[in-house]
Amino acid sequence: METGGIAFIHDFILTDSKDAPEFGALFSLNMLINNPHGRAYSEKEIRSMLHEAGVSNVERHGFTGPNDSAILFGVA
Repeated sequence: METGGIAFIHDFILTDSKDAPEFGALFSLNMLINNPHGRAYSEKEIRSMLHEAGVSNVERHGFTGPNDSAILFGVA
């Protein structure tokens, strides 16, 4: 990732047990049924991916969408 920017992830962010929130967990199941590599990720997994990509200071925005989607962001 190029440095000097901000990365935003707006997605269904699951709990570490990956069974909540309900809408995100059902979306993840649907993705898995239709694509063997598709699924939703937990906040811990997303933070790890961002860290591996060189993104630091990752925070969760105080937003929850009507379908329980959420936003994580960090600095590249």
